[in-house]
Amino acid sequence: DAEVALLVGADLSGVQDFLYTITSRGATSALRGRSFYLQLLTEAAARFVLRELGLPSCNLLYAGGGSFYLLAAPQQTDALVEVQRRISRALLHHHRGDLYLALAATPLRGRDFWHISAAWQQLGERLQEAKLRRFAELDPSDQARLFAPQEDGGDEERQCQVCGLEHPDSRADEADAPRKCPACRSYEALGKDLRRARFLLLEQIELTAVELDAAPGDYNQSLAALGLRVQVNEALPSLPAARATLLALEDGALAELRPPPKLAVGRRFLVNATSILRQEEIDELRRGSYREEADDEPLQPGHIKPFSVLAWESKGIKRLGVLRMDVDNLGQLFAKGLGDLATLSRVASLSFAISLYFEGWVEQIAQQYEGRIYSIYSGGDDLFFVGAWDAVVEFARNVRADFTAYAAGHPGLHTSAGMALAAGKYPLAQAARDAGDAEDAAKAYQGPNGWRKNAISFLGVTQPWTRFGLELECTAGSGSVHALMHLLLAMTDPVDGEAGAPKALLRSLVRLYDQYQEAWEERRRQGRDVNQAGELQALWGPWMWQGVYMLSRMADRLKGQPALRRQVEELRHHLEQEQFRNMDWIGLAARWAELLSR
Repeated sequence: DAEVALLVGADLSGVQDFLYTITSRGATSALRGRSFYLQLLTEAAARFVLRELGLPSCNLLYAGGGSFYLLAAPQQTDALVEVQRRISRALLHHHRGDLYLALAATPLRGRDFWHISAAWQQLGERLQEAKLRRFAELDPSDQARLFAPQEDGGDEERQCQVCGLEHPDSRADEADAPRKCPACRSYEALGKDLRRARFLLLEQIELTAVELDAAPGDYNQSLAALGLRVQVNEALPSLPAARATLLALEDGALAELRPPPKLAVGRRFLVNATSILRQEEIDELRRGSYREEADDEPLQPGHIKPFSVLAWESKGIKRLGVLRMDVDNLGQLFAKGLGDLATLSRVASLSFAISLYFEGWVEQIAQQYEGRIYSIYSGGDDLFFVGAWDAVVEFARNVRADFTAYAAGHPGLHTSAGMALAAGKYPLAQAARDAGDAEDAAKAYQGPNGWRKNAISFLGVTQPWTRFGLELECTAGSGSVHALMHLLLAMTDPVDGEAGAPKALLRSLVRLYDQYQEAWEERRRQGRDVNQAGELQALWGPWMWQGVYMLSRMADRLKGQPALRRQVEELRHHLEQEQFRNMDWIGLAARWAELLSR
């Protein structure tokens, strides 16, 4: 019953706005750099807490995904308040209140180490309360700065054209380039350094003073305020005399590490899927109909592909795919998933196992789509990728299917995903929000028999993964959106000089689906989509007989092509099943195939 420790948790808030409040030019590198900086900031804050409380690194249970957990001594509650205040001052200085690290603790008794779930849940509740009182721990004079004007009020020469904030050192590095503040320049440089990064050096340094009256600095100065210096290198860096940690970012680099005194070495998993431009690709783009826009990043060999190039390399319609995905019911997993076996060590191991998948194995999956997708972030229990839209959706399927195998087929462990397609000059920040809204729609999915979440929202339609398609081989009879999409593409493509089904097949199916979707949404708004037993009601409408008639006529015209005729008849059979509810996913497959065939 005695209190023997404190379970300390931290959670970084303001992440979404920090990541997506940027303009298009330089966004490819800047977004990756901003994302990795947030990982470094979490690491720096965790190390700062350990350092200030005099705790060894083995007290850190987990760090990643913008949060960390550690064990402290029971008498260190008051010291944590001062640590929180110093972290908040540093973040207020460098991020003007946009980022905040909530810090909370709950006491642990001896028996809690054998069953940690209740304490873990209580810590989560305290973290949520801390988020509602952002910067409450600051002195009143420092708090006043949160409500004071941070800018000159319209000085365009000082305004950063990437993040929109004013800074006395905002400048354009070259003619016709946008003005950037020191922080945005540093995030972009960090993103570029990650292109071929093989080593990460984390060096403990003396804390730099935080002067709230001074202008905010770059990411190096922000981390230095918490006592951390970072180097990202392709070759082995020069080793400092002070205590440091050198981490290999790939397996090949691990063999080059030799630990001298005061240096710890190890492996850091980092999903670093980067699309690099080659000169032959640039030449091909310029020979084709691709046109560089005035505010695009210049095409240079060895540089990261701009988002416009990734979109251009899509099959079919030229769009950028934006994907967000995370694990469902994670809170319930930690609170109840281990039952009576929820010891502290098992919960920490479970947390590590999930992050290992998203920080380690996702990198292996991404390599299959090399050059066509780009990792913005993958860690903790979620990921954010962009790329050629057709590659991104296949990547999402692969990640979801492999997660099932990684979790040994456990039916309660699954993910939901949302994907948006962005065209031309569509703002990246809005595309990211669209993908987030799509992910929320997948999280809100409720199918028959109480099936919840475990879904993907794609092209504005939410489907459970089992219906969307996780099969490795595409077969006509598998009854999934993915398999039917491939079947429709095969049906409408000529083979060996023999004409396929008319392209009008795809357009007709999409038109019928739109009728169905409009009628279904109207019934849902009226509350007539389910019966008194909570079961989905059958929906009757002209798409039913029009679809059967159209496919029957098409089959009659294909008497000379028996194989193709059988496929059309099979499609008609799919349409008629489940009281024509299959129109829900048949229409999505047709729209997917139509976009690929443009």
